[in-house]
Amino acid sequence: MPSTPPESSRRFPVVLVSYDPAWPARFLEEKAAIEAALGDRGVAIEHVGSTAVPGLVSKPTIDVLVGIRRLSEAAPCIAALEAIGYVYRPDMEDTLPERRYLHKGPPGDRTYHVHMVEFASPFWMRHLLFRNFLRAHPDRATAYGALKRELAARHPTDRETYTDAKGPFIEAAVADARKEFAGAGPWRVIFHVDMDAFYVSVERRENPGLVGKSVIVGADPKGGKGRGVVMACSYEARALGIRSGMPISLAWKKLPDAVYLPPNYDLYGSVSESVLGVLREHADILEHLSIDEAFLEVTSTAGGFDAAAGYARRVKAAVREREGLACTIGVAPNKSAAKIASDLAKPDGLMVVRPEEVALFLAPLPVTRISGVGTKTAQILEHTGIKTIGQLAVFPGAELKKLLGKNAVWLWGIARGIEQMPVEERPDPKSISVERTFDRDVSDWSVVLGTLDSIAHNVFLRAKGQGAAFQTVGIKIRFEGFQTFLRERTLASHVLDETVLARVARELTAEFEGRGRKVRLLGIRVTHLVRPGAAQPTLAAFDDASA
Repeated sequence: MPSTPPESSRRFPVVLVSYDPAWPARFLEEKAAIEAALGDRGVAIEHVGSTAVPGLVSKPTIDVLVGIRRLSEAAPCIAALEAIGYVYRPDMEDTLPERRYLHKGPPGDRTYHVHMVEFASPFWMRHLLFRNFLRAHPDRATAYGALKRELAARHPTDRETYTDAKGPFIEAAVADARKEFAGAGPWRVIFHVDMDAFYVSVERRENPGLVGKSVIVGADPKGGKGRGVVMACSYEARALGIRSGMPISLAWKKLPDAVYLPPNYDLYGSVSESVLGVLREHADILEHLSIDEAFLEVTSTAGGFDAAAGYARRVKAAVREREGLACTIGVAPNKSAAKIASDLAKPDGLMVVRPEEVALFLAPLPVTRISGVGTKTAQILEHTGIKTIGQLAVFPGAELKKLLGKNAVWLWGIARGIEQMPVEERPDPKSISVERTFDRDVSDWSVVLGTLDSIAHNVFLRAKGQGAAFQTVGIKIRFEGFQTFLRERTLASHVLDETVLARVARELTAEFEGRGRKVRLLGIRVTHLVRPGAAQPTLAAFDDASA
């Protein structure tokens, strides 16, 4: 059995660049104190440098990078560090607004400088790329140390000039790091799109009066005596201790004043189909994972990683504009990293992990961040001292296979950031739908009917392309204010006929004519599909193939 990894096996791993052999141990002591103070509010803690330059800095300075989810959540983190002796310097935000700066230690003694930033932000990644590049290239690290001594002698009291003068060296090193750490490529651009608190968000869209309230979707609580579980809850309810899967009776005891709603599966399913329609328009390939999440391969449409953030913002804007819902998008060169990124960026967030950043991004995170690593697997790994993805990545493959069997290869590939599972369309979808959102709400009914016919034509072409006859035709109409209605009709038999499709869609829509309200969106959906069946393999055919 492998021995337990050393001190770096703590929850936040340590990769050190230091100019004094004593400082790593000192950093680990302080890191433990910071971890204890922050608790779950901290995502990762890294040591990004230690220096003592005569003239400018006469005492050791240990720079600590503290990653949190969002700067908007920095206040309680700052308060926690102030409680263990740190001094917060808001004046330092004038030059670096993406950072919260704190320091600790009396003048003349060793000092800790904390740079609190959003985990995996450009600031975070730039510093770690630079640090790891110097670790990999001792000659560049030596040159950097010489540069700092020269600049300190030249500008003994001018820290700003000293810092600015280091810039060209740092930028060149970061650029070289990106080239080196990215590998050969070519790299895919993968989005993981996750709808935020989907059931609750849909309910709020239908009833805006629920916004800002603690909302729980699930079984009837029956005054605390109900059976069943919480299926979904708002972020307000989560902040008060409610979780999906919690017994509804327990949720009632914790939060009796919440708004309790029964699940409306038909509505959620319809909205999910609409969202997928929006996403499909922006994807090379779409893989539908569940009612509220999907993978998108956008390699040929996003314009590479330099343009990926902008493209993701357009996707988010399209979903919000057309469906009135927020989503979070994680972007990475593979599916597993993209999903982890979206998990960390929720709610209504966006996180981009470039190819050269994947290993740095994954390394400090607990192994339980990997989808599919449950309590049992985590316990097996922790027994060997593996708590983080970075520790898993460097664990001997043969030993990992002994521990986990065939799952070891899959898990090892994810941990090393080299997983290349394809984004795949779900075979034989159970429905085909097309929606159109008007640029401006429409009151002219002739325009409504003309658009409906165009949608019917599009649905027919898709059904024909799949060789799928349909039996049920449904329409969706949304008026201004997001008031939405669904209607459907099941035919006597399966058909693949555009005329029938358009006629039924018009008949289903007729009841809404003359209401005097402007139409925002139209959609048509066909279900109960049948496709030409493939011949079933016979036992003889199996025997022939096995021979």
